Amino acid sequence: MISADRVELTGDNSNLFEIDADSVMVKLIPVGVNGDEWEVRTILPMSNTTPWSKIPGSDQNQASFIYGVSLYPKYLDGNDSELDLSVEMDSQDLVSLLKSEEFITKEIPIKEYSYGNKSYKKQKAYFDMIDGVKAQIELSWAHNSSSSSYGSSTNSNWDKLLDEYEKCVNECVKLLKKEDNGEWVSEDKIDKLLDKADALEKKLDKGLEKMTDAQYKRYSKLDDKLTNAL
Repeated sequence: MISADRVELTGDNSNLFEIDADSVMVKLIPVGVNGDEWEVRTILPMSNTTPWSKIPGSDQNQASFIYGVSLYPKYLDGNDSELDLSVEMDSQDLVSLLKSEEFITKEIPIKEYSYGNKSYKKQKAYFDMIDGVKAQIELSWAHNSSSSSYGSSTNSNWDKLLDEYEKCVNECVKLLKKEDNGEWVSEDKIDKLLDKADALEKKLDKGLEKMTDAQYKRYSKLDDKLTNAL
């Protein structure tokens, strides 16, 4: 376990959160059924700086409002270069933090989602290069939330479709990881999930020009995650 010497919070809306940088620790821990795999994990103690009702655009009765929030974490080496280590966090933790009227702190975990060779030697090599943590904050905006059809160009509908795609991708990656670890997995179930992911991708591809920057980045990240798993 090491302390992150540098912790950066970036993005147009990063002022809505703060991190207790002195408390950020990066850990190399054993995982897996037999404890013979290793992962780099980090906890970000994040706090909200503004009550939800005081954030411009947070009123859902207005024409536009904040729909969700995403955090894109990266590890940095001593030269400020981003390390090629696939990581993710649960955006729902950040949403609940953002939408709080009280000033609270949540421990936001950063976990790996890559699969395959996670030997101690390989993961220790990554761990030894880590010098800091950088997290980019992105807010998603939705319009005319009363509409529920995916055929609409409203941002809220793209977010709903992305939520469905993310759930499908995460389930695919989970099953592929199990299969890679030698566990039995139903090939029929994997095929059905991949077919569903393909159908969702086709819908999302039609809305690329209508998505916000945050939505496009989220879609690209999920697409890369599934491609890497495959």
